[in-house]
Amino acid sequence: MFGDEKYETRNLKLKGCEDEDWWWQAKDQGAWKGPHENWNGSHYDQYLDHTPERKLVVTAGGNMGFHVRAYASLFERVYAFEPDNDNFTALVRNCQYDNVYFFRAALGTKPGWGNICKLDNGNMGTHTMAEINNKWPHDRDGEIPYMSIDQFDFPFVSLIQLDIEGGEPEAIAGAEQTLAKYHPTVITEGNAGRVRTILTKYGYTHEGQSASDYIYTSKEK
Repeated sequence: MFGDEKYETRNLKLKGCEDEDWWWQAKDQGAWKGPHENWNGSHYDQYLDHTPERKLVVTAGGNMGFHVRAYASLFERVYAFEPDNDNFTALVRNCQYDNVYFFRAALGTKPGWGNICKLDNGNMGTHTMAEINNKWPHDRDGEIPYMSIDQFDFPFVSLIQLDIEGGEPEAIAGAEQTLAKYHPTVITEGNAGRVRTILTKYGYTHEGQSASDYIYTSKEK
């Protein structure tokens, strides 16, 4: 397959997953080591303890599929967002399940377009997004769509989990109707102050932390 030279097969046991084989970018180390240690160490238990009803999960960035593969066996439906093409290719190949829906897109406040800033630092989980007119000192990967969670008008949402390199507040701001209607558990990496300001308006409280992820639940649950 075109582009296969970028990837290699790796083996890893991840909680919640039966399949231990992964198709991974050969040059990546940072998105491999830390995330699976966090998932096996505390994320799996902490995430599930705070999400007793598991119908639909929205997750971004999907990267190459650690969270998404586990979610596929835990939730009825998984909506996975990943803007980087190389990550997205591995994500889809690693998570071939009927209940997973893939979007090569970023989450934001509203629909639009942006560019991805690819940092060639050995960690394929540190790419960032920028609006079209912003200038970055790195190569761009073409125009990427921004989507908002609210635009999907989901029938139900149990969990919103975001690890999007600083874009968490904007993604949460684009989910305010969903928060008000369904009161899903929200888990974000970083930006705790800005995220908490938005979530407080909808009756959310900070329940705890797993590694660098902050967990919020609604008083309405």
